[in-house]
Amino acid sequence: MKGQSPKISGIIDIAGMIPADVSAILPKLDTRITRFRMFACHHRPDRSFFWRGKPFPVCARCTGLYAGYAAGAVLFWWLPADLRWGLLVLPLAVDGYTQYRGWRTSTNTLRFLTGFPAGIGVVLFSFSLAHTLLDALRPLLHAFFQ
Repeated sequence: MKGQSPKISGIIDIAGMIPADVSAILPKLDTRITRFRMFACHHRPDRSFFWRGKPFPVCARCTGLYAGYAAGAVLFWWLPADLRWGLLVLPLAVDGYTQYRGWRTSTNTLRFLTGFPAGIGVVLFSFSLAHTLLDALRPLLHAFFQ
């Protein structure tokens, strides 16, 4: 539905800075916000946590992922670089796949609990991969720039 966006009254989008229903004031900005929101998360209220009767701007799984990203960025300073951190994504993959196949129904709590370690795993894996690649390229870069 190009140019239209679903309206959920009272929801604050993008970290509470821009109201989700700004179409009356800034229609183009509202369309861009909706596209960003759809790219980042499906934003289904039935799969979101609620605060004071209103759904979070992202679903429970994305809430867990984003919290995990923040935790992973902090934990990276104390944990060893290891590509096996990527395995923390497996619980999310199993939960999402089994739900997608219709084998069972997931809950918001389980979505959050599988999203959180996955977020940590994505950050730690990414940082570990960058660290490993830089270590491997260090002699080449050192020889090239001398």
